[in-house]
Amino acid sequence: MRPSATRLTLGVATAILGAVMLSWAPAASATFPGENGKILFRKTGRQAGFWTVAPRSGELERIAKSRDGGDAQWGPNGKTFVYAEGGDIYLSRHGKKERVTSTPEPELAPSLSGPGGERIAYWTYDSEQPDNGGAQIWVMSRDGTNRRQITESNPDLIDQNPSFSPDGSLIAFDRRTSAPSGADDRGVCVMRADGSDVNCLPEWVGSSFTPSFAPDGRSLTFVRDVNSGQVVVTFNLKSTRFREISPAYLHAENPAFSPNGKRIAYTGYGAKGQAIYVRDLRSERRTRLTPPRFDAHINPTLSWAAR
Repeated sequence: MRPSATRLTLGVATAILGAVMLSWAPAASATFPGENGKILFRKTGRQAGFWTVAPRSGELERIAKSRDGGDAQWGPNGKTFVYAEGGDIYLSRHGKKERVTSTPEPELAPSLSGPGGERIAYWTYDSEQPDNGGAQIWVMSRDGTNRRQITESNPDLIDQNPSFSPDGSLIAFDRRTSAPSGADDRGVCVMRADGSDVNCLPEWVGSSFTPSFAPDGRSLTFVRDVNSGQVVVTFNLKSTRFREISPAYLHAENPAFSPNGKRIAYTGYGAKGQAIYVRDLRSERRTRLTPPRFDAHINPTLSWAAR
């Protein structure tokens, strides 16, 4: 990965990364860690829309209809969620839909800031020149005002999938860089919420994407490419150590920490089709939540609500 922002390499730079990230690590808010609520996801096909699944019982419930909605994420209160639909951003509370944006540009993968959900981060690109303009992270107020681009415009950089830290002071995202050979190099970066001090994980972490923070703000979880597939990992921002959470054969996607920080949910592809799984970080037990009879394509973006 070769982002134009601070580039970290193996060795001394890894230690610097740990020191910098530790100094940024947000103190746990009163809301985090919290009790585990329901996991939000989007289903396509029959009964399309936004659904929740209870992390222990596996009880499924459709909470909002949507034919073409995209990535969705709970707000800190676990009652409101933000999502993209048709290139615009919406808020939903108890099934009531509120449009936040209406622009010609596509606005994707929104994330509500903690602890109060006052801001929304998202990514976008120039739809008139999709191959020449790269993609950037933007932030705005919850009502759609005060819109501001916070990562640079660069045709060689594609910045996507922003995720706020629990206290709203940091944003993790993935950055893809087009190499001269035509190959794409993708990795996880962290920056302050105003777009300053971008630091990207060292090259030995490998191709990685879709990051999100632990409830205490001191670790990330994301997907990492390996030779035999994709695995979910956790990455400690102080020690720079990572731990594999899922087997490569499940081709896992879009992990999310539980509000109490003890479990991680992700989607995967097993012998009986796509499903949502939960991994207990202490016992290492993996549980499949959605049943084989659940006729659905599950959008891989998951969000775990605080109760």
